[in-house]
Amino acid sequence: MVSINKFLIISILPFLTNSLPIVSKNQISDVIRYGEVNVDPNHSDDATYGEIYKLLTGSLTKRTDVQVCLGESDSSGSCISDDRNIDQLVSKIGGLITTRQGQCGDSGTFAVEASSLYYKYQSTGSDCRNTALPETDIGALKRWIKNQNGGKVCKNQCVQLKHGTGQWTGFVGFGTDENAVKNLQCDESINSHVSKCESGGNADI
Repeated sequence: MVSINKFLIISILPFLTNSLPIVSKNQISDVIRYGEVNVDPNHSDDATYGEIYKLLTGSLTKRTDVQVCLGESDSSGSCISDDRNIDQLVSKIGGLITTRQGQCGDSGTFAVEASSLYYKYQSTGSDCRNTALPETDIGALKRWIKNQNGGKVCKNQCVQLKHGTGQWTGFVGFGTDENAVKNLQCDESINSHVSKCESGGNADI
């Protein structure tokens, strides 16, 4: 962990400029435990000293949770309720959402290694960019499965994800039946009839 006196930083930061070296967001979180924050609206992985100053003085707002709502589901057939497999599933989905930044189309169907779980993703909105961190997506999905889906994953489920101002909407299909997940219509057509909504974030991992 980086050990830095935050009061010393605050006192010297006004004399620093953006031309100085940048530090990663991970390093910032090691300096103070402020939580997840919107450091850079342009989705940069770095933050300037000026942004660190805002963070330390509390002028940046804490990230909001991701809202997950059910669009379609089929609970027939086999279901999986094992925490380890569900953790692997939501982690894979979180990673896929991150790698698909800026890509709006259907990702195609993927399998979770060593388990009978499958998933896919697509999105709509401003450049199809998600403003949430992967951990926020993962925690929200995990919380939704636990509280709104009986702690299990069945044949297929299609959920809608929303974050922040609503400029991005994600659609995740997942389940235990590969063909059912592959053929599941999981897109903006579900927007008019979503239900069983739950909000969550990285605290739910």
